[in-house]
Amino acid sequence: DFYDNQLQAKITNFCIQLNDNGLLGKVTEIRLKSLQDQLWTSCPLIEKLPYNRVPHTRKNNYILNMLLLCYDNNILLKNLDVNIFPSIKGGKIPLEDVVDNAYYSKHRKRLREKNILFLDQIISGDKSRLLLWKEILIKAYIPIFSQRKETKWYSDIRNLITSDGVHLNHNITQLFGARVDNVEETRSYDIIKKNRSLIAVYNSQFNSVVIGKIQGIDETQRPIIKHFHIDMSRCTDTHTYIYQCMEYGCAANASLSTRSPSLSVIPKNSKVRINTDSLNVITQFEKLKKSRFSQTSREYFKANNNFLWAILCRIILTLNLHVEMFKVVAHGDDMGNNYVDNLAKIAHTDQDRYIVFRRDTCMMKVLPCWNGIIIENKLRSFLKNICNYKGLEKFINLNRNSKYRTLEVDWTSTFSCLNCDINNNETS
Repeated sequence: DFYDNQLQAKITNFCIQLNDNGLLGKVTEIRLKSLQDQLWTSCPLIEKLPYNRVPHTRKNNYILNMLLLCYDNNILLKNLDVNIFPSIKGGKIPLEDVVDNAYYSKHRKRLREKNILFLDQIISGDKSRLLLWKEILIKAYIPIFSQRKETKWYSDIRNLITSDGVHLNHNITQLFGARVDNVEETRSYDIIKKNRSLIAVYNSQFNSVVIGKIQGIDETQRPIIKHFHIDMSRCTDTHTYIYQCMEYGCAANASLSTRSPSLSVIPKNSKVRINTDSLNVITQFEKLKKSRFSQTSREYFKANNNFLWAILCRIILTLNLHVEMFKVVAHGDDMGNNYVDNLAKIAHTDQDRYIVFRRDTCMMKVLPCWNGIIIENKLRSFLKNICNYKGLEKFINLNRNSKYRTLEVDWTSTFSCLNCDINNNETS
C-alpha cells in the first residue's frame, strides 16, 4: 500500500544519505553529531537511541524520525567508520545504560547542564557507593552557578541504582567488575611499526592461552613473544607460581603465524582471468569496470550481493589488478569451471566451511542490518519483501481466516505445485 511504499523509499534514501561522500553526507554527519550532543548520549545515534519516541521539542526533526522508523522496522545501522561517527570517551559505563528511557527523557536536559554523561562521574572511586550531593557539586565538571539544593534527577537515580540510598546495587557494581578497559580498542599487531601491544595466542603444548608482547622476529620469520608460564608442579591451593619464559625457541612463539592476509595472495599489478558461466556476474562486473570500480552509495544499495562486490572492488583497487571475466558454457567441458562448481556445491552443503569477512572490509560508512545480519541484496527490494510478508501475516491472522490456519495442509508442496511447469509436470 501507500504507507509501505513510502517506508521503503524513506529508509533506502536515508541509508544512501548516510553513506554519501559528497556535501549531503558531510551535512548529515554534522547534523548527527549536533543531535547527539543535544540529546546527550555517548554513543552515535545510528548505534543507539535512548528514546522510545521522538521528544516533543524535536517532533519535526527528519534524522531523528528516520532513526526511529528504522528501529521500529527492525533495521539496525552498523557503524563501520568510528572516525566519522565516534563515541564520546570519558567513562566506562554511560548513564543511559543503567537507567530506563523514561528517566533519561525526563532528566536529559539537567544532566547536560551538569555535564554528567557517565555513571563514573557520580559514584565513588571504589565503585561501591553513590556520591553525596555536596560531593558532586565540588567536581570540576559541575558549573559553579549550579543549584545547591538537591535536584530531582539525583533523588530519582538514587532510588534506581542504590539499595539503601548510599551503596550501589549488586548488578551495578558487577558492571565495573566484568568490564575490561581495552577490549573495544584492541587492534592487530603491526609488524612494520613494531608496536608493543599485548597479544594472545593459543599454545597447544600447554593447552592454554599465552598472553605476552612481541619482541622481535627470529630467522624463520616467527615472532618472539615475551610471555609467562604457570608451573603447576609448584602451585598450591592458595598460591599460583608464575614465571617469565626465557627460552628463545619456546613452542608458544610458533603458535603465531606471520603469513600475509588473504588479500595479498595475488601479487600486485597482476593480470587475472576469471571464467564463469554466470552472465549476470559478468554484466555486473562490466558495469563496475566502466566506473573504474568505484561505487556511489546509491549504486551500492541497488546491487545484489553488494557487500561481496564492494570487497571485490577494494581488492582490485588496492592491489591494482587487471581482471577480465569470460563467459563459458554452463555444464560444459571446461575443467576449471566444473571443478569450481563442484567445490561450491560441496561447500554449500557443509556447515563447517564458511568465510567470515570483516565488516569494515567494505568502504561504506554505515550498513543496514536486519536481525544483526547485513542486508546484501537490493535494499529497496528487501524492504518490499518484508512489507509483503508482514501484510500476508496480518491477513492470515484475521478472525475470518481462522478456519484456514487449522487445516493440515502441506503448504511447501502446495506452492511447489503451483509454481511448477504445468505442461511438463501434469499427471493423468
